[in-house]
Amino acid sequence: MTKLTLELLGGFRLQTDAGEPVPLTTRKAQALLAYLALHPGQAHVRPKLATLLWGDRGEGQARDSLRQALSLVRKALSGVRVQPLIAHEDSVTLMPMALNVDAIAFEGLIEQQRTESLREAVGLYRGELLDGFQVPAPEFESWATVERQRLRERALEAMAKLLDHYLASGAVERGIHTAMRVLAVDPLQERVHRNLMELYRRQGRYGSALRQYRTCTELLSKELGIEPDEQTKALRRDILRKWNRRQDEASSGDAPLPDKPSLAVLPFENMTGDAEQEYFVDGMVEEIITALSRIRQLFVIARNSSFAYKGQAVDIKQIGRELGVHYVLEGSVRKAGKRIRITGQLIDAISGAHLWADRFDGLLKDVFELQDSVASSVAGVIEPTLQAAELQLSAQRRTDDLTAYDLYLRARASALSWEKLGVQRALDALGKVLERDPHYAPALAFVAHCHIQLHLNGWSDNPEKGRQNGIEYARRALRIGGDDPDVLGQVAFVLGYFERDINAATALIDRALELNPSHAIGWERSGYLRLWNGQADLAIEHFERSFRLNPRGRAPSFETGVAHFFARRLDKAAALLLIPLQEIPNWPPTYRFLASCYAHMGRFHDAHDMVKRLREITPVMIPSVEHLRIPKDREFYLGGLRLAARETQ
Repeated sequence: MTKLTLELLGGFRLQTDAGEPVPLTTRKAQALLAYLALHPGQAHVRPKLATLLWGDRGEGQARDSLRQALSLVRKALSGVRVQPLIAHEDSVTLMPMALNVDAIAFEGLIEQQRTESLREAVGLYRGELLDGFQVPAPEFESWATVERQRLRERALEAMAKLLDHYLASGAVERGIHTAMRVLAVDPLQERVHRNLMELYRRQGRYGSALRQYRTCTELLSKELGIEPDEQTKALRRDILRKWNRRQDEASSGDAPLPDKPSLAVLPFENMTGDAEQEYFVDGMVEEIITALSRIRQLFVIARNSSFAYKGQAVDIKQIGRELGVHYVLEGSVRKAGKRIRITGQLIDAISGAHLWADRFDGLLKDVFELQDSVASSVAGVIEPTLQAAELQLSAQRRTDDLTAYDLYLRARASALSWEKLGVQRALDALGKVLERDPHYAPALAFVAHCHIQLHLNGWSDNPEKGRQNGIEYARRALRIGGDDPDVLGQVAFVLGYFERDINAATALIDRALELNPSHAIGWERSGYLRLWNGQADLAIEHFERSFRLNPRGRAPSFETGVAHFFARRLDKAAALLLIPLQEIPNWPPTYRFLASCYAHMGRFHDAHDMVKRLREITPVMIPSVEHLRIPKDREFYLGGLRLAARETQ
């Protein structure tokens, strides 16, 4: 045994690494260990310790009692490899390495002030310090009361920060859990009652939100003799209006649509002719639901609700109304010999229009691998399909009735124009989004992304200021939405482009893909980061994986062309780079890479043509390439570009 664990938050428990309890027989010996453990490495004079626990006894008797308690503590810690207790004639010290103490770890995690560390700290706070632990020693009880209150306040502070983060990032379930924990510790925090009402409102749980208001009102009246403030009352009125509207809708059998894209995955039809394959079909649908649920911007109906329609012939529009979703995914499974075919189609439940359909083939013996593959592929293709559908819906709404989400969608559409004016319009729209909601993490991340577009294309009037703005917005987005895969991916891309340490950006994109392995744009961003770090072949793998996940999206011709360029496969690079030249004729980077590529190939006439067309669309011939981390790649690119420019003069 090398180290013991001492849990003081929520009671007293001393145990081994394996979780076996370590006996420490008397309450005062336990109290002594708790006191020493909360002051690790500190020398305590013996008279003070004796008074702390045996102040009601004479000096000699108190000293003897301390000696006996120390003997019990030493025996309990005898399995620790390092000498845990240093006892001198006049003082006693517990060495810091002797124990893992939850209360010490709790405070250390809070000091880090990161979302993950705060979450871990709150997890350690299982209850108040030495909860239910009492010893007949007034001095010790006074110390414990003060220390208990201090740690309680630190826990509330950590929970409050987490709650603010969850509210801003849209992590509703975690926010509800945290708010309830805060109120369990301090039920008179009106702001937290209000936060909990808001979180319930976001879930559409209006009845729960109104009950929370009633609980808040009763507590404030009983304990403090006051009413809720106007902000809380205004939220209650808004929730009550929505509740009444839902009641009206419920009378017609319709459920209200959520504020974001909503989807129900219906049970797929088993057409294999084998009833025993039902488990596979249902399991695959569950995998698809799980994969889609990882997409933060998507509201996915739970399995139990969608499976209520299993075996029923129900109109898709009716299902959409009853479940309150805009989109429905349905499909079937067929078997032919040893092969199995899965088909799926995505339907607009309001209009009945088919938005997407595809099929997936595999061997029956590999059904579980096939489940994962289909779930990943469906999630990958549905996310951009739904984004396109939502963009179209947003474009049809009146400009005086736009939500922050509508404005965000319009900003994305503007930026996809691949033109300076489009990016500037996107930034204007995002500014309006952040006026309404300064903590909207996707909008913050997309502002940062727009600054990359301006910088990369030479469209920025002040490139250094643009770089700083990009980094600032990316970091703000990361602080608020650090558990959102799309936000993580955009932040990784921005920091990988603008900052020196590309390894930190790579760690962020890896985390994003761990959270959502089916995120097509995430794999594309990962490809760029590998490309900038000199890993051309790995970049190609990631670009191709992105396209497999979203085969209806733009083919990664530019990206893979550039990767082949840096891998010195110039013929292949030139062939691929001609494709985006037709798709996006006003985008400078394509002309630059083709000019450099042609120059290295000795095709100076073609290089001259690229340089001429490049000068027609931008004054920037030689761009900034600090994002290319490998010096020989930078020189290869710029050397070819300079050669092309020289040959055209």
